[in-house]
This record gives sequence, structure tokens and C-alpha cells, in this order.
Amino acid sequence: MGGCCYCCNCCSLTGIDDAWFRLRTACRRRRNSYKLYLFHLISTAFSILTFSTALTLYLVVWSQMSSVSEDCTVTPALTNKDFKNYTLTNEQAIACDYEPFGAAACELQDLRNVLDFVLVNGVTNAIQLLFSGLLCRTFHYFSNLPQEKMHYGSTSRLISCGGCLAKWCPWVGRSL
Repeated sequence: MGGCCYCCNCCSLTGIDDAWFRLRTACRRRRNSYKLYLFHLISTAFSILTFSTALTLYLVVWSQMSSVSEDCTVTPALTNKDFKNYTLTNEQAIACDYEPFGAAACELQDLRNVLDFVLVNGVTNAIQLLFSGLLCRTFHYFSNLPQEKMHYGSTSRLISCGGCLAKWCPWVGRSL
């Protein structure tokens, strides 16, 4: 009784050792195209995560900083013309009465520059997502292809185009 499960041997040391051995033999039997498929699959997942985070951050911060909500009340009643003077004299952003503290006042152009940098990061990751997704699909196709199909005389146009993508897309993707 080496494990916590009474029905199987999965949590014992021999179960872990067997799982590790099966994983090592599965990786050894595969071609390099399968390892490249896994690499680009993980790269695609991280690109999706980074793109969605950057886009969400950009939209949330810009909507919060560029507008005042309808239910916001400020103790001195301000009009749109008074916002800039209030910010400059108090050296902090306008905070509603129900907010515990105000945000630091900064120039709108500085905020815009930071948000543009976040947006450029998101767009770059979207482009990287396209290249990694394309390479992931190509290497997955090659890893499931029999070796007889990859010889010079028996290749089809699809295999030739996939080989071209597998050769040139990593260069283009890394140049981003």
C-alpha cells in the first residue's frame, strides 16, 4: 500500500515511475516535428493569453480614465471646463465621493503612450499567434504523416507547401 488510492496503483512510487517511463518512451519515439508541434502549441496558448490580457487591460484602463461614470458625485460641483483646473491645483485625479482615494494625476498623453505600448504588445502577440498556430498545424500534419510520403518522388503539392511553411514561417515569426 504505497499510494492513497486503494483501487489502483497510480499514486504509489511505482505508478509514478511507470507514468514517467511511458512519457519518456512516447517522446523518444516521436519525430522532431512532434516536438516542434508541442512547442508551437504552447507558444500559441501563451500568445492567446498575452493578447487577451493586453486587449482587456487596454479597454478597461482607457474606459476608466477617459470618462466619468454617471453616478459619480464630487463634493465641489464641477463642469467639464473645471476638470483640468481641479486636477492641476489638487495634483490628483478627480475621485468620486464613494472612492477611498484618487488616482495619481498624469498627462493624458503619457497615459495614452503607455496604453499604446500595451496595445502594440497585444497586436504583436496576435501576429505571433497566427504564425504559431499555422506552424502548430503544419508540424502536427507532418508528425502524423508516414515516412514514405516524405520522400522526394512521392510528395504531393500539399506536403510541399507545408514543408515551405515549416521552413520559412519560423524565420518570419521570430523576426517579430
